[in-house]
Amino acid sequence: MQASQNRVNISKLKALAAKLPANHPFRLTLEVEDTEITLEEYAAKGKSWLRLLDLGAKA
Repeated sequence: MQASQNRVNISKLKALAAKLPANHPFRLTLEVEDTEITLEEYAAKGKSWLRLLDLGAKA
């Protein structure tokens, strides 16, 4: 993930999510995210993404 002018490229994170099962909540969420998001969005979504990873692990 690279920050460029207050934007973060999450393509590597999306590629990682694509390796998860097709119904994993983290994968489904990242599939609809733009490849570049603002730094503020990235910071705000990080905690939710971690929770989704945890939910998928428990399923």
